[in-house]
Amino acid sequence: MDYQEFQAKIAEEIKGYLPEKYADTVVRMEQITKNNGVTLNALQVMFPGNI
Repeated sequence: MDYQEFQAKIAEEIKGYLPEKYADTVVRMEQITKNNGVTLNALQVMFPGNI
């Protein structure tokens, strides 16, 4: 398993821990560039109604 597959698996598994009322939640991984030029990987969880 490479790092991208690991990230996808984590994003998928997170949804399994959420209550059923959050079934429409979007969970994704993305790269964020901070203002000092450092690039970090972020887990973004967007609940229904907050997208």
